[in-house]
Amino acid sequence: SYLNAILKEERVIVNSIAGTTRDSVDTDFFYKDRIYVLIDTAGIRHDAKIAETADFYGNVRARESIKRCDAAIVLMDGFEGLREDDARIIDIIIKEGKALVIAVNKWDLTENIAASTYRDLLIKKMNAVKNFPILFISCRTGKGVMSSLDAIWPAYERSKTYLAPEELTAMRKGL
Repeated sequence: SYLNAILKEERVIVNSIAGTTRDSVDTDFFYKDRIYVLIDTAGIRHDAKIAETADFYGNVRARESIKRCDAAIVLMDGFEGLREDDARIIDIIIKEGKALVIAVNKWDLTENIAASTYRDLLIKKMNAVKNFPILFISCRTGKGVMSSLDAIWPAYERSKTYLAPEELTAMRKGL
């Protein structure tokens, strides 16, 4: 749904049933004079949940997609919250040293919770996300989808910042 919202056309099949996407799909597009390649991947499910060969290879291809990307946007369902599989994907992206933006989708369906409160709860559940942009979007309405692309470049630039060990030490000491 994210890819379709960006392209403003029905390019890929969207279904609420988990496991619909089984292969990675690369799609080139332009946004603000930059060329993007969006890689729509199957989710990475826990090994115990993999019952079919297609799911296994979908997992493998999704991991390979993470390795070859420069930046990743992890879409999580705002209504369901952070799931174990979402946390697993975020961990893989962080371990691979990739830029990360978290997009909380279906924000139009959540009620009675402020984005700041939701963000705090998300950080409490997975402390590692505190260092990454967390955006609130709706692929269905299009709200925030295009601005999520604006978050990619700053995240990518930050991910390429090198700090010498002495700089890190000084930062830890508050100097």
